[in-house]
Amino acid sequence: MKKNTSFHLSKWYLDCVTDDGRAFIGYAATLTWKGVKVPYASFLYLRTPGEVFSKTRFRNVQAPDIWDGLIHWHDAPFQIDGTWEAAAAPVSAKLHESEAGGLDWQCYQPASKCRIQFQNEPPLEGWGYAERLDMTVPPWLIGIGDLRWGRFAVPPEPLVWIELTGPPLRRWVFNGQSLVEDASVSDLEIRLPSLDFHLRLEHPVVIEDESKIMHVVRSLARYLPGFDRFTPLRFLQAHETKWLSEGRLMQGSQVLQSGRVIHELVRF
Repeated sequence: MKKNTSFHLSKWYLDCVTDDGRAFIGYAATLTWKGVKVPYASFLYLRTPGEVFSKTRFRNVQAPDIWDGLIHWHDAPFQIDGTWEAAAAPVSAKLHESEAGGLDWQCYQPASKCRIQFQNEPPLEGWGYAERLDMTVPPWLIGIGDLRWGRFAVPPEPLVWIELTGPPLRRWVFNGQSLVEDASVSDLEIRLPSLDFHLRLEHPVVIEDESKIMHVVRSLARYLPGFDRFTPLRFLQAHETKWLSEGRLMQGSQVLQSGRVIHELVRF
């Protein structure tokens, strides 16, 4: 059977967290459906707990440039100019493959030293993260109940995790470049029994808490007539929560590393 070629999403995700607790998340993507391409960009900016700014648009989108361990993203309409310098080796995984299409995850920078000039805000400098998803299957055909994702972007061996409940349950937890087979994931901690590590997620601050997919798909329908009717209601009603938490990587009762964690739960 020929794989589906009418749907393709290429989506960048980049973030940065400063020492004073500010957080920036940026997206740059292109969705192709039935031969029509629609670019979009968006950002979330956590200035202080409870003070979050966000915006999305569907025109004049510039994807990040990547070369020799550096990623640069300049977005003039949103007044974003950021640089991410790799501080750890990349990792990747094929998250789904079927006759309908696939989902490839490329984490270019599990940890990076970043600096972002964003509008009139003080420059953001700190640890960041950068990845890109390439999806040739509509996401509702992957069979996801809950999605958990997160990153502890502290070198030399940052932690990144992705968990898709189904059935079946699919989980990828990377400690540096090593895929940890026996890890477990929750909203409170990540456990790596074979390494005797666990990452505690404490004092969460909400960055986002809404049914964002519904809003994005309704906006896309202006450029892709019928796309909202093509998308199942269950997928449209998915609820997404993102947090900025304090992370403590423990070995027994000893703290090995500390840093801030961005993580999310999406319930479909």
